[in-house]
Amino acid sequence: MIATNEKARGNGQVTTGQETGHGQSSFSNDRLQTKISVVLDQQNTEPDGEITVADFLLKITNPNAKHVATIREIRRLSALSTEKKDKHDLAASKLKDTLPSVTLSGAITGKRKQAMQEGRMVHSGLIQLDIDAKDLGDRDPVAIRDEIGKDEHVLAAFLSPSGKGVKALVCVPPCATDEQHKEAWHSMSEYFATHYGLAADASTKDAGRMFYLSHDPHCVRKVSAREIPIVTKPKEKKSEPPPHAKSDYTLADLASMIAVIPRPNYADWLAICSGAWNTFGEAATPILAARWPEDEAGEYERKFPQRTGEHTIATVIHHAKANGWEPPKKPLAFTFTHADDLTDEDGAFDFVEDLMQDGCASVIYGASNSGKTFFAIDLAAHVATGREWQGKEVEQGAVLYIALEGRSGAKNRIKAMRQRGILPEGAPFYLCFSPVNLLDPTHPEAIKRMIESVSAQAEMPVRLVIIDTMARAMAGGDENSGEDMGEAVKSIDIVKEATGAHVCVIHHSGKDQARGARGHSCLRAAIDTEIEVTHPEPGSKYRTATVCKQRDLVTIAPLCFSLEPVTVGTNRRGKEITSCVVKAEDGIMAEVSKKKAGAKKKFTTEMILKLLPQPSMEAWLQAAVAAYDMSKDTFGDRKRECASQWQKEGNQIVLKPLIKQEKWGNGEIDF
Repeated sequence: MIATNEKARGNGQVTTGQETGHGQSSFSNDRLQTKISVVLDQQNTEPDGEITVADFLLKITNPNAKHVATIREIRRLSALSTEKKDKHDLAASKLKDTLPSVTLSGAITGKRKQAMQEGRMVHSGLIQLDIDAKDLGDRDPVAIRDEIGKDEHVLAAFLSPSGKGVKALVCVPPCATDEQHKEAWHSMSEYFATHYGLAADASTKDAGRMFYLSHDPHCVRKVSAREIPIVTKPKEKKSEPPPHAKSDYTLADLASMIAVIPRPNYADWLAICSGAWNTFGEAATPILAARWPEDEAGEYERKFPQRTGEHTIATVIHHAKANGWEPPKKPLAFTFTHADDLTDEDGAFDFVEDLMQDGCASVIYGASNSGKTFFAIDLAAHVATGREWQGKEVEQGAVLYIALEGRSGAKNRIKAMRQRGILPEGAPFYLCFSPVNLLDPTHPEAIKRMIESVSAQAEMPVRLVIIDTMARAMAGGDENSGEDMGEAVKSIDIVKEATGAHVCVIHHSGKDQARGARGHSCLRAAIDTEIEVTHPEPGSKYRTATVCKQRDLVTIAPLCFSLEPVTVGTNRRGKEITSCVVKAEDGIMAEVSKKKAGAKKKFTTEMILKLLPQPSMEAWLQAAVAAYDMSKDTFGDRKRECASQWQKEGNQIVLKPLIKQEKWGNGEIDF
């Protein structure tokens, strides 16, 4: 018979049948003096001593406790961590393993493992509520601590060692069996899910689960709390889950994965076993047992019914890859579809009418100060709000703007749009200032995860991803290299195909604007839409956006816009900080601007070569000015471009003999 605390129910039984109302449950005043086991080293299989719950809580609030410096370093590293298993997260986890811990649900005699099942644990009448940061989402852990700390069933609530999660001590009737402990855990879990929308960490179902010592000077404590009423549910025969539907892996693949994983800690071991069992059923047990032999006979058989449902073969793959495992190479297989089976959904939808489609890619390019970034983020703001843009219907979606060219400039543009009501508060418009690099093979997957996180937070799909600019997103690469540009295009393809989002890259035009965006031509070949933004006359307010390429949609007429200055604040010297917002202009002005833009590109090398021979360079320049009203700079550019086609002969500038015998240029001039 398992020993229980003095004030535990005489028969050691938990209330069964219907849930007991709050008025029928009792307040317990003895929990603070209950003894719990202490473990100083996580490698120890037996406890190092005992401590009362009251003393445990005093250590959590004591600013001079030995472990406080470790907690502060853990929180510093956790704040630097940007994703699970990065170097800061791993360092924080390693430090956390050095903290003392307790078995909150009771005091153990002998080995910790199977203590409750074997009658070696005196139950404390407490269960830990562990809310991880990932389950809190964007909810403030401090506010959650204070909120649940007021609950009548909570004896204490405080921040986790990372500072990002919340832990609480919840009162339950002291349990005589492991089965009763699990029933108490389920009742506790359902209570907090129903009343607070909080998901309890399932690992705390284990009565012997270790509870790391934390530090929180604002820990919410009480002298007593009411036991959560327990409901005993009818036993259901646990059926073996079917193999994971999306798994193409075999038992042989599983064996190769398990072979490279060293013996893990208990939590990881259960997660790996659960992933294997949820994929292959009990057929996975011989492979697991051969790699990690049982400490006690029947261990795997007992754990199989306790496997956690959230783990799949992906859990095993994660641990295997971390230890150098590579997936087996399988024969390449392409899929095909009959034409009769195509549906309307198989085509990409133009979420910006006649301009941008889901799962496609585009480039918005132009010279410096042409207004291309303002144009792009104005379009993005209308996608985030679902408002009509430039006379085009827009279907709403979340937007991710990867701003690689100036954090302050991006922030000021957002402020300006907020002031003018273009981007209201709450619109799903997200910014990323991290140094994204399309040439790094690990970054597309990181961008994909970021898009998934944004979609989850926005509660809608990310429709548009803007990368500003291509030059910054190819740090260390050569835009003119087919190899480097090809890698960048490959990264864009991975992101759009994995997420269904439209990826738009902001790019610069080349030195010769007539030849389009700068860099290797494979970019233009790969994209679906290309838009050129020009500012034909510096003195004019009108700017033009012209669709130069459209793969599957009808090419729309040029769009005209202007930029309106907006004061967004003042600096430390009291000077105004300004930005701009886009204002749509009449389409007629777009045509005028386009013609003016074309006028700047009308000068060709053929024109100046036609003026030869000339007695001197100066005479050649003056002839070009007189004939075409060509500027000195433009003449110099064209002269350099055709340097291989003219030469000096004595005091004259003449065409080279080869050119006199053949057609050159576009064939319109014949010598």
